[in-house]
Amino acid sequence: MSARNLWGKAAQLLYVLPILALFHWIDRRLVQGCGTKSETYFLNDQLHRATGTPKAKVIVLGQSTMGQWLDPPYLSSALKLPENEVLDGHLGGCHQDCTWAEVQLLLHQKRHFEKAFFGLNLYEMCDSATWKRSLQHATMTPLSAVPGLFLIYGRSDDAAKYVSRFVGASLLSAYADPLSVQEHLRRTLLGKPADVSDWVATPDPEGAAVDEKKKPKEIASCSMAPAAIQVKVSFTNSLLDGMEQLADHNYFLLLPDRTSRMSGVHVQRWRQFRAAIAGVLAAHPDVQLVDLVTGGALASKYFRDSVHLNASGTSIQRKLFEKRLKGLRAQ
Repeated sequence: MSARNLWGKAAQLLYVLPILALFHWIDRRLVQGCGTKSETYFLNDQLHRATGTPKAKVIVLGQSTMGQWLDPPYLSSALKLPENEVLDGHLGGCHQDCTWAEVQLLLHQKRHFEKAFFGLNLYEMCDSATWKRSLQHATMTPLSAVPGLFLIYGRSDDAAKYVSRFVGASLLSAYADPLSVQEHLRRTLLGKPADVSDWVATPDPEGAAVDEKKKPKEIASCSMAPAAIQVKVSFTNSLLDGMEQLADHNYFLLLPDRTSRMSGVHVQRWRQFRAAIAGVLAAHPDVQLVDLVTGGALASKYFRDSVHLNASGTSIQRKLFEKRLKGLRAQ
């Protein structure tokens, strides 16, 4: 190819730059226009908290089902530590695939802790290939960890979907931001919010038994068949690999939700969920299981929605947590 042709190709590429700049400007305007309602703003604000407290010896990881009851004031008291030595690293709406990215970011920042606590319930095995997850990965995953992320994506039957959404979220955060695009724009243009803004699962497709006084959408559950949860299991395995580098002592908290004591299909799902977690922990013998389901707050009256405990449930779980910790120390 002649030099003239090369310059011609380069000139054609120059036409793309204004288009990319326009897309970037629109992306920033969309996210900034939503202000604190933006998922991007929400995530970055939480990351500022979750990666702070430089003197912390203990970190709490997971989503709001951990942060709501295992907060620094309580945990520091339970562990007999100063409160500034406990880092609240939970991120709202951050399942294990998101927490994997957070741990990779903390490792990239050369952070290290004496203890790390991570909690998981059955619902967090659901809801894998969503734009919110892609946005979380694009926001937190260090460049050095992207190959590992793509390897996990490759274990899914929808690998191309995962990769393309990650790339899309990396280029245009607003495109992957469910609060700014799907909520703010729809409310502005159409006068009503998007249905996807509701984090709670849709009615159970398998027709599980539902309390007649509760709306079906409040039952957060899904199939626990191995093929249905293979990506989340892979992320959980890789998350624990990262935690073993992040902390000297790691604790995996098995958390209840409103399906924990339900009948019908939920019994089988919990059996499969426990079996999957047992398999993950078998590959990580140094990670200690803290079972907060057996003997825990399981009745619907202890939850304010499908997965979050109310004040009574929180009290029960904290007492059980302290009991389990004493048992681990005695071993």
